[in-house]
Amino acid sequence: MTIKQLKQHGRVFFLSSMIVIFFQLGVLLADDSPTFETSSEYALALELLETGDWQEIDKGFYTIVRHVSEESIKTALIDKLEEETSRHQTAGRFEDHAHMEFYMNLAGVVGQMKDDPRIILPLINALGVVGGMYIPTTLAHIGMPALEAVLVKYDEPNVDLRLGILITLQEMFRLDSLNKRIHQTSTNLQAVQDILLRGIDDSNHFIRRRAVKVIGVLGDRSFADRLVFIAQNDPYYWSRNTDNQRKDWSQLRYPVRESAQEIIKSWE
Repeated sequence: MTIKQLKQHGRVFFLSSMIVIFFQLGVLLADDSPTFETSSEYALALELLETGDWQEIDKGFYTIVRHVSEESIKTALIDKLEEETSRHQTAGRFEDHAHMEFYMNLAGVVGQMKDDPRIILPLINALGVVGGMYIPTTLAHIGMPALEAVLVKYDEPNVDLRLGILITLQEMFRLDSLNKRIHQTSTNLQAVQDILLRGIDDSNHFIRRRAVKVIGVLGDRSFADRLVFIAQNDPYYWSRNTDNQRKDWSQLRYPVRESAQEIIKSWE
């Protein structure tokens, strides 16, 4: 989902939907039934995933998700996530709300397979669809293998993917163990610094502000001079005054500048 679509959809509605989705997933994943009752049930569930009818796909999904510990099921779900991510990238949108909800459910279940390294790249690609919604936390807890993978993907042109990667880095560096390791690994630290330099110069203000926040969590004081410049000069602003014909300069907010100012103050 694009940044613009998130605004149109409404963050409160979106987040409340996610709470419901993850409650449902928690119930499903708590089911410890070890196998399908019949092999035909298994085959039918997999077939339903490939239909074009979202109600039928949901039936298949909720059947096989109860058996996500089985290797063939893991493979089917990972493949389906990659397929739906590609579908969204091509169309630029979800077909409808049911499609979006299915995708969120699917990404959530794949994200539960933390011990399977195959999930890393599909989850990173899914960042380009869902931005910073819950996937960054999963990738953060995977640790260094996920870090190395996200660093490679940052150069792609998808704004939502870049934003999701920066949110992932922020979540990663909030973990003290990973933060210490990145400072001890010169190659990865240089790669992170290069991304952050590009981030704070990005034309998109969401990207710039998030890059500033990552710098703060990383605690990289080599950016101190750049933060001072951003705190004084970043051009993005919004006004509390909704009358565009009468711009009240006392009502302007500069969110990127403010984020930089907060970090500078915390370093004093």
